[in-house]
Amino acid sequence: MAAIRERLCFLSLCIETWGYYNFLRRLEAKGNSDLMWWGGQAGRRTPEAKGYTCSPIRDLLDLYENEPAEYRRKVRDALKPFQLDAGSFGTMTDLLEKTDALDSDLVENEKRLSDKALARIVLDITRPVAVPKPWVPTLTEDVWRKLLDTKRISDLTLKISWQLKSDKYDGPLVPEYNPKESKIKGFTPFMRQDGTPTAAGPATEVDDEDPKYCVTPDEEVAEDLADAEAKDAAKSAALQSVIAEDDKDEEDEEEDVTQKSADEDEDED
Repeated sequence: MAAIRERLCFLSLCIETWGYYNFLRRLEAKGNSDLMWWGGQAGRRTPEAKGYTCSPIRDLLDLYENEPAEYRRKVRDALKPFQLDAGSFGTMTDLLEKTDALDSDLVENEKRLSDKALARIVLDITRPVAVPKPWVPTLTEDVWRKLLDTKRISDLTLKISWQLKSDKYDGPLVPEYNPKESKIKGFTPFMRQDGTPTAAGPATEVDDEDPKYCVTPDEEVAEDLADAEAKDAAKSAALQSVIAEDDKDEEDEEEDVTQKSADEDEDED
C-alpha cells in the first residue's frame, strides 16, 4: 500500500506540473512507459478487493498454497526487467479509473490524486484538442461524471485555467536533495561515486516547444504520401543503379571484345 500511495503522490506531481495530456505525451513517448510501475491491483484476499472494479490479482500466499510452480515463477521473475508488471494495467486511464484515484471523496494523496491534479485532468478532458483515442475517457461513466460534477474540483479548475492563461500558475516544488538523507538506513544514494545518477532518466525527451498530441487527418495523409514518395524514390534510385551497373558491364564487355579483336589483328599482321 505504501508503494501505491507514493505512486499517487508522484502522479499528482507530474499532472500538476505538466497537465494531464502533456503528462501522457511524455509517458507514452518511446521507451518512457517502461519507467512507470503499472501494477498495484488489489490482492484477492485483501480488504481492498471488496468492491474492486478490476479483476483482483492472486497474492503470493494464495499462489504458494495452491500453485507452487506459479509462485516460484512469480518470485523468479520479480527481479527481471519489465516482468514484475506482467498482467498489470495497460493504460494510465485504466490505472486511474480502477484504483479509485479519481474519487474526490477519498483522502488526498493517500488513496487518490490531489485536488490540483484532478482539476488539471478536468481542464484537459473538457477542452477541444486532438489527442489519441485511448486518452479520452467516457465522460458519462460514473467515475468521470462524478469528477466533473464535484463543485470543489470545478471551482479549482476555473481558478487554474485563469492562472495558466495569465501565466500565474505555480506548479509543485520538489525539495532539493539533502546529503544527510544518505545516512538513513536503507536509503538509495542520489548519485553514484562517479557523479552519475542512480535513477534512470526518460528514454525520450519531449519538446515543450512543440506540444502536439497527435497528427490531424490531413497530416496523416501528408505523412503517408511522403512515405510513399520516399519509397518510390528509393526504388527508382535502386533501379537506376542497377541499370547503370548493367550499362557499365555492357561497356566493359564491348571494350573487351574490341581489345580482343585488335589483339587478333595484331597477331595476323
